Amino acid sequence: MKSIMSLVFLLFLGLSTQAALAQCCCSGAEVSITNGAFPLAKSDIAVKEIFTKGSGNYISYSSETDAIFRFRVGCGIGTETLSVEYLGVKMRVRFKLYGDFGTPKAEIPFQTGDYVAEFAKESEDEGGRKVVIRPATDEEMKEVEPEPTADGPLDETADTF
Repeated sequence: MKSIMSLVFLLFLGLSTQAALAQCCCSGAEVSITNGAFPLAKSDIAVKEIFTKGSGNYISYSSETDAIFRFRVGCGIGTETLSVEYLGVKMRVRFKLYGDFGTPKAEIPFQTGDYVAEFAKESEDEGGRKVVIRPATDEEMKEVEPEPTADGPLDETADTF
């Protein structure tokens, strides 16, 4: 009897975990890269994900002409980062979006540098989920930079004195 109860408990725990993870599968911000007022042309920008460590994230454009896309982050671990290049100039945006949050809108004015996209604290009280952009610290961006790779094998044949 005790083993049956343990089996039922483990089954319930497993199903609960799967249900919680299924809630997060569709979460992702609707991102618009703008010049401060209007979306930039899709053909003028290049967007790619920087930190892809087994995250399963993806970018899907919702406009044929404008730089408007959905960046799916699932439940989010806070290290999802995009590199946006516009006319040869780059900016990086780290998304600190955790949990099941649906599809909030994030309008990002293009500026060079590193930024963090996160939920505004004051909007939580109002029941809304507004994404705000702020400058990133060096420590925040260091966490999402890819591991440095060696240029090649070390040359151990050099003479030493």
